[in-house]
Amino acid sequence: MTKRYITDEDGVTFSVVKDVEAAQEISTVRAEAGYNPNVNALLTLTNTGNGFVSVHHSYQSYKQDNYICLDYDEAEYLYYAIGEALRLRKKKAKKRLPDA
Repeated sequence: MTKRYITDEDGVTFSVVKDVEAAQEISTVRAEAGYNPNVNALLTLTNTGNGFVSVHHSYQSYKQDNYICLDYDEAEYLYYAIGEALRLRKKKAKKRLPDA
């Protein structure tokens, strides 16, 4: 399954994410074309059967890839917290937009 992500209609959200591909137990977030010629996968998430291992790819010689390991409950709590944080961020950004 591939899902395409684009800028929100309100123009507030910008993303370099092109799509998310899920195959078997692995999901990959890929960068939009033109983001950086050497960057492909931004993040790879693997379902281990007991939780998830997330690899945030660095593509920099001075910085290692970042690994995050979460069991299913921890991943669910993080999902809720990030969802709320993004909702508040979007609400705050809309307040800064000039009236049309």
